[in-house]
Amino acid sequence: MRTDGQARWSPADVDPMDHALALAARAYGQTSPNPMVGAVVVHRGEVIGEGFHARAGLPHAEPQALEAARRRVDPAEDSPREWALYVNLEPCVHHGRTPPCVEAILASPVGRVVIAHVDPDPRIAGRGIERLRAAGIRVDVGCREREALELNHVFVARQRRGHAFAALKVALSADGCIAAADGSPAPITGPEARAHVHRLRAGLDAILIGVETLRRDRPHLDRRLHSGAGSTPRRLVFDPELRSEPEWLWPGEPRPVLFCSRQALDARGARLERKADLVPLPGTASGLDLARPSAFFGSTELNISWRKELISSAFRRSASARIRSRRCWSNITDMVMPKAASGPGSGPHAGTVAPNAHRRRVRRGSP
Repeated sequence: MRTDGQARWSPADVDPMDHALALAARAYGQTSPNPMVGAVVVHRGEVIGEGFHARAGLPHAEPQALEAARRRVDPAEDSPREWALYVNLEPCVHHGRTPPCVEAILASPVGRVVIAHVDPDPRIAGRGIERLRAAGIRVDVGCREREALELNHVFVARQRRGHAFAALKVALSADGCIAAADGSPAPITGPEARAHVHRLRAGLDAILIGVETLRRDRPHLDRRLHSGAGSTPRRLVFDPELRSEPEWLWPGEPRPVLFCSRQALDARGARLERKADLVPLPGTASGLDLARPSAFFGSTELNISWRKELISSAFRRSASARIRSRRCWSNITDMVMPKAASGPGSGPHAGTVAPNAHRRRVRRGSP
């Protein structure tokens, strides 16, 4: 998405933008609900300042980079507007927990700003670019746009769709199963796939499972296989009848969240209140509203790891054609489906069959 319909950046801009993207990625899993942003200031071909947004509420990348540049080069010794600023997302123009980045740029010797893509946040959405251009600063948009969109695909999808980003994780055996014939857990994926899933978890705010997964598997739901940037997601359990036992739940903070019916909360909630936050969901004709857990977390990111029954329910509530046309269904925005070379059964019906497992082309919807 560009505001001028034409990119004016050159190959010489790629390295500084890659530098900004690498800086932004340092905060993987730490900035929600904000995007990951890195900024680099270049003066006469040399990087003189850099910064990245480390966490929501902390300084943004652009002011950090500009302040670092001022410590290295005295603006009074330069001609006006000699600096170039590279940033992977359009600078903000609104007042939030931090001042507008556009104002910091206008108060600096920056004469050119190179941006990877326009911010989809409706509070910005090109207004930062317009403000800079109105002040006489050259703004070029589109350098490393695809890479920048991929880096912040969670943030971009959430802004464009207006609901929490949800990633559905399903591990499939080669014969289309997700568990052994008796429903017990069975190794399906290998170390590389498991490590990849843990890295994805580290970038999301919460992970949702069904009570049956909790009862049978007692999963850790952590990111222990990923030692890089990120955080451990908050654990959520879909438990309509509050069948969970206190000893099944995870100790420490943040407390897990159990989604249940109002009737179950009134009847059985007292024994779980010390171990979890209990959230009643409204009912629908087919049961509890499965869209509400993501709405409960507002603008956050959610990983969903369900057993057959909940996955099937979610698929029944949406048109499978949407997946084939690469659009999200219900509140599912991303699909992670590792496929194993071998499976827990000896035939196509030996294990617990995953719904729509025969579909091979499952892609993330457009951000």
